[in-house]
This record gives sequence, C-alpha cells and structure tokens, in this order.
Amino acid sequence: MDTSRKQQIESLTLENVLLFTSQDIGVDVVDFLNQIPSVSLKVITQRTKRDAIYGYRNIFEHCKKIGVPVKCSSVIDDNILSYVRKFDPKLIINAYYPIIFPKSLIEIPKLGCINIHPGKLPEERGTFPTPWRILRGFKTFWMTLHFLDSKI
Repeated sequence: MDTSRKQQIESLTLENVLLFTSQDIGVDVVDFLNQIPSVSLKVITQRTKRDAIYGYRNIFEHCKKIGVPVKCSSVIDDNILSYVRKFDPKLIINAYYPIIFPKSLIEIPKLGCINIHPGKLPEERGTFPTPWRILRGFKTFWMTLHFLDSKI
C-alpha cells in the first residue's frame, strides 16, 4: 500500500463499526477495517453452505486469530439486537450477510447501514448476480454500495 493511501486510512475516524458478513469477502473487509486505528470493530457472521462447498476462509476463526470480537448468528433476533445496541455502532456494514436487515436494526447506527452488493442495482438484485453475469457472457462485473433503509 502506498504512503498516501495509508495516511488516508489512518485519518478516518469511524469509531464503533459493526460488520455483518459471510463468505470469503468478509475476511478482506475485516482486514481493511481492522487497519484503521480509530475503528473499534466487531463482527457478526455465519457459516453458509457455500463456505464449505467453495473452501472460503473462515471469518470466525480469522477474527479470533487477529483479536477482533466476533459472534456467529444466522438470525437477527432480540439477542442480536441487544448486542448491537450495547455496542452502539456509529456505522453498520453488510458485506454478503444473507439476511435482510429489519427496520429495528437499521435504525440503530447514527451514520446508517451500508450494503456491499456484488452486482448492479436494481437490475442485478438478489443473492447470485455474479454467476448470472458469467452465464450471460459478461466480461465485466459491478459492485454497488448503498445505504440501507426499510424498503427492499
């Protein structure tokens, strides 16, 4: 990483950030956020069938190894909502966590919830836009970052 990029990252002040993530990309997002000195990061993850099928890196084990607090949950229930409220995140990031966020979760962080979607929205909504692009013969791929609200 070049010096100017490193200085930009170090100057970010995000404070408490909660990352909901699964699949292999989660490890990369954890590593990126964990290098920002002002970020106090916590992670909620789950292992999916795709993780085992495709040999994705284990986010839970990776977080434990590097000292990032991590919790496994395949649902967003009252227990998870209580955990989130107690942490008081300024920002929630969703990177391939396969659960639709309820309004009660979206309303918690002061800066909102950001979703990382592996396709061009709204045309490529849904859970598998990348394989569909490959099957349709595309050579380029999209990534959409957007704020979440209670609408789908």
